[in-house]
Amino acid sequence: VPLNLNAMRLITAIPINQCLALFALALLPLAANAVCMEKRYRLEGRVVLESGKPAIGALVGASWIQYGQAGGPAIAVTNKAGRYRLLVRFTPGDDIPTRSPGCIERITNISIVAYMDNQRSRPRRVQITQPNQTLPTMRIDESALRHSAE
Repeated sequence: VPLNLNAMRLITAIPINQCLALFALALLPLAANAVCMEKRYRLEGRVVLESGKPAIGALVGASWIQYGQAGGPAIAVTNKAGRYRLLVRFTPGDDIPTRSPGCIERITNISIVAYMDNQRSRPRRVQITQPNQTLPTMRIDESALRHSAE
C-alpha cells in the first residue's frame, strides 16, 4: 500500500531516537501482560525402614508456601530401591515483572513426609538451594508396620 506524501514527510521528519521511543511505548502493553515463567524443581530422595531396608511403595508428600498459603502437594511413590522423585512446578505470583521483583520468587523450603501402611516418617523441613536437589533420607519405624499387619 503506497504511503501518501504527507505521511512520508511526517515519518522522515521524526528523529530516530523519538521513533525508537514511540516504538517502545507501543510495546509497553505487551510487557504489562507478561507472566512470570514457571519454575520447575526435581527433588529426589530415599525412604528406608529403621533396619536400613528400602521402604518399597511408600508414599512421599511435599508441601511449600506459595503466595503466603500452603502450596502443593507434590506426591510420589518409592520404587524397589526406596527412591522417589518429586516434580514440583512453581509459578511466581507477580504478573507484571517490569514493576516488581516478583519473578525472582522461588521455593526456599519444603516440608516432606513419607507414609507406609499406617506409619509415617518424621516430617522434615528442607531448604531448597537448587532446582535439582537430593533430599535427606527419611526413615519409617519398621516395628510399627509389623504390628499394623497383625
